[in-house]
Amino acid sequence: MIMQPIIGYGYLKGIRESSPDSFNTIMLGDKSWVFNLLVIWIAIMTIASTAYFVHKLRFAVKPMETLRKLAVGALGFTALFTVLNIIPADANLIPQIGLVFGQGEGTQIPLGSMYPWKYIGLIGLMLVGFFIVALYLRASATGFYWGRASRWSQFALMACSVAVVLTMVTMGYTRETARRVDNNPGYLIHWCVKLDQQIVSEKCPTKPITERKGG
Repeated sequence: MIMQPIIGYGYLKGIRESSPDSFNTIMLGDKSWVFNLLVIWIAIMTIASTAYFVHKLRFAVKPMETLRKLAVGALGFTALFTVLNIIPADANLIPQIGLVFGQGEGTQIPLGSMYPWKYIGLIGLMLVGFFIVALYLRASATGFYWGRASRWSQFALMACSVAVVLTMVTMGYTRETARRVDNNPGYLIHWCVKLDQQIVSEKCPTKPITERKGG
């Protein structure tokens, strides 16, 4: 999951280049709240997993107090970067249920802009993730006193698993929502195949496959 920011960035870039309408729907349109919901699950997952790593460093066979202090600092940076990702771009949070504050889209939130704050948050999460895993692997080289775990650290692990499942569900819904573009019309393949599987040949950028000679 550490690589998720990189994979997600490449995926969104591909959507923006191949289907701008779909990109605007999930990032700037009425369904942009779905992306914020996805970031909340990622935030829970990253904070819970980092907290678990920090807890496990207490029970390393070879005491590593310096590494543990560094891990605690990394936990603080994780919380900071997740906040940058969660802040919405405007006060039009979930218009479908009337969750709108101020003037809605007219009320801009500076820290919620994609550039540079969201990029800083995503890159920061990735770097902190690599750092905390490196500390954990360093401590695991000498081993841990297994079985010494508090109840809250076990809850943290369970929270990670639940967040991973919710992340997959939310990403799937986001993808299907992007294809529909508010059903006016909806496309399985943008400008090529509609939701009812009708082929729109005049706008499809691909050429029909012709049978080879002698094939």
